[in-house]
Amino acid sequence: MDNIGVHFDAAATKLSDGWLATYGVRIKTLSDDRRDAYRQISALSREAQDVEMVQPLSVSERTSVREADGREHKLLTYRLHLLCDDKGEYPAELNAWERDVPKAELKRPGLLGWYRNPNRPTQDSLGVAYMNSGETRMMRPDFLFFADAGDGRVVVDIVDPHGDYLADSLPKLVGLAAYANRHAGVFRRVLAVAENGGKLRAVEPTQRDVQAALQSADSAKSLCEALANDFV
Repeated sequence: MDNIGVHFDAAATKLSDGWLATYGVRIKTLSDDRRDAYRQISALSREAQDVEMVQPLSVSERTSVREADGREHKLLTYRLHLLCDDKGEYPAELNAWERDVPKAELKRPGLLGWYRNPNRPTQDSLGVAYMNSGETRMMRPDFLFFADAGDGRVVVDIVDPHGDYLADSLPKLVGLAAYANRHAGVFRRVLAVAENGGKLRAVEPTQRDVQAALQSADSAKSLCEALANDFV
């Protein structure tokens, strides 16, 4: 009887997962508030659950920033963002690493559009679960890029510039690799990008050599130094 709670949770999870799988298409056709009710049911699970992102319809972004000395300057704008103004431009406050990512990706053939993934727990933000110190946490990759695969399909790339020196960088890489493997048919590329030696380097956690190294790596920094390629 001591394990009755464990068995009850397992049975409830199996039942709710089955219902959500069976009625998933119909749930997508419901109003926002009704869909949110089902999202809350998924959130009750003890384990991280894959939840459908909601299509973003609007966003409020700053167009300028004020410096500490009182000076104000306009933010850089970017084209082909999924949400943009009437001129087709999207203002974004990005750091040096982040600016280099859309700059490079916008030059790639077949690019259709991109999305700066919100760094907040909202329905229009992609969250990837990872384990750190025995606890489930959530990371939110910075960018999603959508491209024409050339055969009528639209493929998605995750590109996440990050600091490989941070304490949670390695657990995040492990979580990103696991997530990409579960959704291998959805994502074309999954890249974790970091600066090394004055240039941006990228590691693909879906590659076999990277996944093997993740099992014994001491840090994300050492792994990236050994296996990363130039990000171009």
